[in-house]
Amino acid sequence: MFHVAPDMYNEMVDWSSVPEELEEECDDIIMANFIRSLPVLASNRFPIIIDIVLDGYELADCVEALKDRRIILVGVHCSLEIAEARERERGDREIGLAKEQFDPVHRGKAYDLELNTSSMTPSHCAEIILKYIKELTANNLPQSTETSSAD
Repeated sequence: MFHVAPDMYNEMVDWSSVPEELEEECDDIIMANFIRSLPVLASNRFPIIIDIVLDGYELADCVEALKDRRIILVGVHCSLEIAEARERERGDREIGLAKEQFDPVHRGKAYDLELNTSSMTPSHCAEIILKYIKELTANNLPQSTETSSAD
């Protein structure tokens, strides 16, 4: 199984050498390269977990990049207070990003499965995801291609 995230690409940049006025351009390059790498990762038989906060265009780009694979979109929710506490505990996040992303992050998204990590352990979430995958496999359900819905 492969686990990929834009954060892994972000770590390739020596941010101390990037002038502030070029940071957004670097972010765009990171995301573009991340999305371009998805078809290569998807060209093997192994499952892929893509760990990403998606906005509308990135979701459509990821779906397009993975069009030959069964995609399961999992919405991971928690309260703002918990998101902010996790942000502080991680130590590798810009403080305030959780609050900035909190309202828009799920807007207009249709998920195959939604989990609330405010009340669920990571192990319980993993069990639910695995059960869902097994049900899909057993029932050979078609791929969801819808990428938007009302909140």
